[in-house]
Amino acid sequence: MAVAVLAVLVEVNEFVPIDDPGTGQLKIEAQCSAKVIVGCDETAAMQVRPLALEVACIMHQQDLGLEVSPAKIMHIEPDRLGPDIDAYETWQVNWTHEMVIGESVYDDVTVTPEKVYVGYSPEVGLPHEPAYIKSQDATNF
Repeated sequence: MAVAVLAVLVEVNEFVPIDDPGTGQLKIEAQCSAKVIVGCDETAAMQVRPLALEVACIMHQQDLGLEVSPAKIMHIEPDRLGPDIDAYETWQVNWTHEMVIGESVYDDVTVTPEKVYVGYSPEVGLPHEPAYIKSQDATNF
């Protein structure tokens, strides 16, 4: 039996800033969705569910050939588009990708820092370097 799919609408809903990578770049989470819209006959409600699951399977762990994290499926649920198209059955698949935007301040650095020194404001800068404390571990300030 053929399934009449009116459309699969894919969109990026929003970009949400997340963890700061400490490189001068912006790390964001792209929140994406695909709306699976099926025709308006008596079997549409049963047809739309497996199609939404198929979209989720296709998107699962996909990076789409881009420099983004693999897709993480968040929700697969009914979607109500509005009164103008109530006759159609619609389900929505939501997923996220993480990505880093911009240039790293370390892109042109050829030497990786090996020693970390800590100074406390306002005693910072060249005149106060002798008072800096050497940190044993760059993550242990």
